[in-house]
Amino acid sequence: MQNTPLQERPAYVIESVDNALRLLQMLRDEGPVRLTEASARIEVSRSTAHRLLAMLVYRGFAIQRPDKAYAPGPGLLSETSQAELVGRLRSTCRPHLELLARRCGESVNLMIRTGPHVRFIQTVEGSATLRTADRQGAVMSTLEASGGLALVAEAPPEEVRAMELNAPRGWWPTVEKELERVRRHGFALNLAYTEPHVAAIGLALHDPNGAGIAAFSISMPQSRLDPRRRDELVAQARETRREIEADLARGREGRLVVSE
Repeated sequence: MQNTPLQERPAYVIESVDNALRLLQMLRDEGPVRLTEASARIEVSRSTAHRLLAMLVYRGFAIQRPDKAYAPGPGLLSETSQAELVGRLRSTCRPHLELLARRCGESVNLMIRTGPHVRFIQTVEGSATLRTADRQGAVMSTLEASGGLALVAEAPPEEVRAMELNAPRGWWPTVEKELERVRRHGFALNLAYTEPHVAAIGLALHDPNGAGIAAFSISMPQSRLDPRRRDELVAQARETRREIEADLARGREGRLVVSE
């Protein structure tokens, strides 16, 4: 067996980069970590550790749980782990989303957040003649998709501030107004932000610990989304979320079968 020499420390170290990489290693190898422990381990102030962790959250390498601990995010999962997560979400959500699409007649989309973007991992098309197209595989700004806005509204304040700094000039006031509305009412609206004449209602999905892990949306021509129809769809979406989260908490796949 050959002895592999230890990697030598570079002569000129970029401390901030090194500290961020050490935090990544901690999350990858040890799992969730609290701010106090992180600052002690990399020997920086709590404020510095807080800023580094906020950037890892922003880029999708960490998430902050409801108990304030930081855990590995989607960007830190291996391809296999992420594929398993996506597969589990798809199989658990599919029957419920099929039933929702059949009840409301509109297209329903499932998405996950990866840093500043959401990726659509499943679409169930509605039965209406005029309906939105299949979005599976599409990638969209988190701040544009209704499901992305629903997830961001639950994010820690420092993560939201980091997103504000990176948002296009003049765009943030509209985003901030929508985030405030999401926090009040529990759902997000996309009123032709990403596609002319297309509207969507988005809700976050949570794991048993209450952390947002995905989102789903109901999309339709904007002409069909009057206030009465909006309230009806929101009620149906909330019922669907309760059923999905119950199955996620039980660790089982949905058992409803709706023919396509």
